Amino acid sequence: MKNEMQLEMQEQVDKTLQERLPILIAGLPKPPLVHCPVVYLQL
Repeated sequence: MKNEMQLEMQEQVDKTLQERLPILIAGLPKPPLVHCPVVYLQL
């Protein structure tokens, strides 16, 4: 049960990140391109 909830939360976080990451990157003067793949790998 707990694992299912965690998976669902993870999917929601993933979706939110995928939607907001481009916006965040676009808003930054110098996008940390090296950092982005690291963030995705950690998920």
